[in-house]
Amino acid sequence: DGAKSNGMVFEIGISFVFLHYQSIFIGVMRCLFQSFRPLLILFVFGQILKAVFFVAGAPIWLSFYSIWLFEVIYGLAQCAISFIFISFFYNNLSFARLRPALAASLRQQRDKLARAARLLAAA
Repeated sequence: DGAKSNGMVFEIGISFVFLHYQSIFIGVMRCLFQSFRPLLILFVFGQILKAVFFVAGAPIWLSFYSIWLFEVIYGLAQCAISFIFISFFYNNLSFARLRPALAASLRQQRDKLARAARLLAAA
C-alpha cells in the first residue's frame, strides 16, 4: 500500500509505442525500397523494352541483344547512381580526400595560366 501511494508511476501509452514503431517501420520500408530499387527498375524497364521489341516485330536476335545491352548498361548506371547517393548520404565518404588534392591541382593550373598570360602580355 505504501509503495502504491508513494512510488513513482511510469506509464507508456499504446499511442506512444505505436507512433514510435510507426516511424521505425517507415524507415525500414524506405531502406528496403532503396536497397531493391535498382532491381525493381531493371525488371520493369526490361519487361517494357521486351514488349516494345515484340510489338515492333524486331528480329529475335536483335531484341535479345538490345535487351542484354540495355540491362547491363542500365544496371551499371544504377549501381553508380546508388553509390553516389550513398556516398553523399554518409558525408561524401567515397571521395573525401580527393577534394583538397583537386583544389590544389586547379589552383596550380590557374597560377600557370596567369604566369603564361603575363609573359605573353610582356612580350
